[in-house]
Amino acid sequence: MLKHLYIKNFILIDELNLDFKSGFSAFTGETGAGKSIMLDAISILCAERAGASYISKGKEKAIIEGTFDLSQNKHALEIMADAGLETNEDVTFTRELLSSGKSVIRIDHRIVTLSLAKDILRDEIDIHGQRDTAYLLNTTNHIRLLDTFLQVDEELKQVKALIQHVSSIFLSSHSWQFHNLLY
Repeated sequence: MLKHLYIKNFILIDELNLDFKSGFSAFTGETGAGKSIMLDAISILCAERAGASYISKGKEKAIIEGTFDLSQNKHALEIMADAGLETNEDVTFTRELLSSGKSVIRIDHRIVTLSLAKDILRDEIDIHGQRDTAYLLNTTNHIRLLDTFLQVDEELKQVKALIQHVSSIFLSSHSWQFHNLLY
């Protein structure tokens, strides 16, 4: 869950601090109020591609920072542990967009790859607009949604371990055969 959002020098936003409560959040307002700009900032924080065009005119960099409570997100905690990151209750993601066109993403002040940050945050924010296609129709989400609904984490771990075991046996027996063919 996104708990706090900080944005600085992002398009028309000089500086903004927002605190979020648990549950559903919606941005409403008149055309031109800045709803899309805020959603762009949140998307970029969640590791979407970005360039220097998002930086306010005359500024060297833009900063987007979000503090997330990941304590209920098993996937995020596993990915962070595998990457050697601390799994504190509150985790801060910081994205800096530089005028050179490059960007840096950090998790608790440690530089990470965009793909790692994107994987960690994949279930944290779900942005929908009036012209979105249906999320449930995207087949890449089906198995993950079903597994989450069924709450079969332990069974998934057992199947994964079994597949790795069978794969290692298969690979070792075939490499032995290949080795014998060479000699």
